[in-house]
Amino acid sequence: IAPVIQHTVIIDVFEGQLHLAPISSKPRRALDVGTGPGAWALEFGKSFSFPFMSFCAMAIEANNRGLAVDIDPVQPPYTRSNCSFMALDITHDWDFTGGGDFDFIHIRQLGDIQDKKKLVQSTFDNLKPGGWVEFPEWIAILQSPNHSLDGTAFRKWNDLLEQGMRSFGTTLYYPNKFKPLLQETGFEHIIETRNGAPTNACYPGKKLQRIGHLMTQNWLLVLEPLTMPVFTQALGWSPDQVKSFLVDVRKEIGNTQYHSFMTL
Repeated sequence: IAPVIQHTVIIDVFEGQLHLAPISSKPRRALDVGTGPGAWALEFGKSFSFPFMSFCAMAIEANNRGLAVDIDPVQPPYTRSNCSFMALDITHDWDFTGGGDFDFIHIRQLGDIQDKKKLVQSTFDNLKPGGWVEFPEWIAILQSPNHSLDGTAFRKWNDLLEQGMRSFGTTLYYPNKFKPLLQETGFEHIIETRNGAPTNACYPGKKLQRIGHLMTQNWLLVLEPLTMPVFTQALGWSPDQVKSFLVDVRKEIGNTQYHSFMTL
């Protein structure tokens, strides 16, 4: 459920668009890396009359076929004739039947994978000249312009999460690492966008209210699975301590007196 909610939120933030990259109106080959349940891949395939292919997600081939790939077996409840799914470890060399030469590669929410440089290089090597790659990622740091989140359990949770992530050798700011790697690899016309998404329905307007409701649902679903390994392994908390702490965090996530957002 959470991946579908996250997909819906991102599309809403992007004003109903599946991507921001100015790709051709008729891409012949496209690839979706880290496809998860395949929602993005299937919608992209529906947007074009020709088949679509995906890696850890999906892609479009010259014969109008699409491919979707993930490291885990992917089998959406339905599929499209122009979209295929496959399992592939993107940390290894990319090996596609017919080679790469993609017009568009979409890589979303992979997390802070260890060898980002290799990922970016593999992307570069498998794009056609003039092709585009897009990396939609969340910077999961709470921002509260009116400081209403100060002193709350939700703020404390976010600070502790970043502290724990750093002890693992990573950070919630990892999306900031991609632009320098793209430049170093030789990509041109690099565009970086930052969009705020409210964590609850605290802001006026139908769009922000809708996004806020969805964000609250998402956080309530992923809060414990995300928190438990970081707090127990990196911070030394017991599982019972984590569960007790998260009771207060859950109460505050959907409380609209607290204004906060995260950056996509």
